[in-house]
Amino acid sequence: MNYVSRPHIHQQILVEEIVKGNRRALAKAITLAESSNPADSIRLSNLLRDIHQTTAVRTVPRLALSGSPGAGKSRLLDTLGYYLCEKKKMRVGVLAVDPSSTITHGSILGDKTRMEKLGIHPNSYIRPSPSGGHLGGVTSRAWEVLEIFEAANFDVVFVETVGVGQSETQCKDLTDMMILLVPPASGDELQGIKKGIVEVADMVVVTKNDGSRKLLAQQTISAYTRAVMYTEAKQGFEKPVLAVSAEERTNVPELWEAMMKMWNTRVESGQIAHLRRAQSMKHFYNYFEMQLLTKARRMANVEMQNFAHRVWEHQMTPREAGDIMVLRTLREHLAAETAVGAGGEGGMRPQRSSRGREKGGRGLVGTAQDRP
Repeated sequence: MNYVSRPHIHQQILVEEIVKGNRRALAKAITLAESSNPADSIRLSNLLRDIHQTTAVRTVPRLALSGSPGAGKSRLLDTLGYYLCEKKKMRVGVLAVDPSSTITHGSILGDKTRMEKLGIHPNSYIRPSPSGGHLGGVTSRAWEVLEIFEAANFDVVFVETVGVGQSETQCKDLTDMMILLVPPASGDELQGIKKGIVEVADMVVVTKNDGSRKLLAQQTISAYTRAVMYTEAKQGFEKPVLAVSAEERTNVPELWEAMMKMWNTRVESGQIAHLRRAQSMKHFYNYFEMQLLTKARRMANVEMQNFAHRVWEHQMTPREAGDIMVLRTLREHLAAETAVGAGGEGGMRPQRSSRGREKGGRGLVGTAQDRP
């Protein structure tokens, strides 16, 4: 079954309604950001430009919660988010990235259904978002969604990821801090602590510190405390290792205080402002590459299939075919631009090609001039 893109979103989306916290407008805007319809891409660009020009600049904490399946991410986020809404009177936004079906690209687990208390609180808004098959479990449009969340005047935005390895590093390109959640583990399991993930994390939280698991939780705290010591000296900042229980609701306020202490320190030092600028630059490059690849594939679809067949038949190497396709696609683009520029003087003029095309043909076989 082929994946069918979302239909074009016809409804008008007003920035003023998003800023007011209108849930319907917020849902439409996020749906627009997640749409794969090319027509919606233009509307999204216009919406983000309007948000940038009309809303006040706010620096809202963007916090990522990541960890392996079963670490208790949804349960802890439900407890922590409800505490912030109920006790702190804060508006909490959550982007819950679900694993995707490889057939329909729809969500599989439904993280929102596990946030029972937070999901019904009037001060919260939870948006499940399928990962779309991305390796790290973070959607390609997550940056735009976070921009929309921030414009909607939430006091904090959480990103809950699938937790499959690469998500930890991808979250660093989207959020201000990455909190690694780990369940209590035995000695053999603790031997397999991945130093790379500990380096990426800003804080380690041992979950499920309750009942008969308290002893294992304390052993896990000791193991991760030793693990972060090696990265603290190298990276130049302290990484707290805490234990919480969502079931017993213990140490949840302390966890929030530790998060805000670290975040406020980074805001005051200018680190968050610098990080946001760097993330914007990276998103620019990523978006440029994604759009360039999409348009190139659309322009060179027939020829690309031809060269793919030649690679399949071992008539060309993948690198050789790729180099020729890059040159041809760029020449097609330049020829189209020239034709459009000349169109004002009687329409598009036929372009002579140095690739040896016959009249009416497309010259699919690479020539010497095509080869780099």
